Amino acid sequence: MIKLIKPKNRIKIRSKEMLFLVLIGGFLIVGGYFLYNSIKAPTPTTSIPSTSQEDDIKSVEKGVSAKDSSSATSSSTNDKQGDTTTSTQTSVNTPTGNFVSSHMINSSTGSLESICTTSLGATCEITFRKGDTMLTLGKKEVDNNGTATWIWTPGSIALTSGSWEITATATIGDKTSTAIDPLKLDVSL
Repeated sequence: MIKLIKPKNRIKIRSKEMLFLVLIGGFLIVGGYFLYNSIKAPTPTTSIPSTSQEDDIKSVEKGVSAKDSSSATSSSTNDKQGDTTTSTQTSVNTPTGNFVSSHMINSSTGSLESICTTSLGATCEITFRKGDTMLTLGKKEVDNNGTATWIWTPGSIALTSGSWEITATATIGDKTSTAIDPLKLDVSL
């Protein structure tokens, strides 16, 4: 009696061939997908507005257009003389950021951080007002990201107990933009 072993071996070979073809096909599909996505034009994205406290900051702008651009350029030509004059008018973005890292401080409070973000080239100043008293962290020029940061302690600016209004002011030349933190700084010393 003779046993036929060859058909089983052929089935295994066919299974290996099929597996090889499926793997090659899969690689081609995945590679084609990545190639297609790298060649096609980028899809525009939409950012969803933040719902943080920064959205609640009320702003008051003095002498600044409501546009959020940092500058606008205009040109005019004098036909009689053939001269072209270009002028740049700079506006200041309304300051945003965490104007004070904690809105409730006491005698054991250590260092605090204040952050002001606005237009490049601007200076920021954070002030605290209670009644007729106004204290400031001082003017600081923003970095390449448009951010100024202060590390300070309540004693370094002589804060006293009470509720203080926090204001951030950004300035470029004679243009100013101001934002008032909706939360007061409550100090218990």
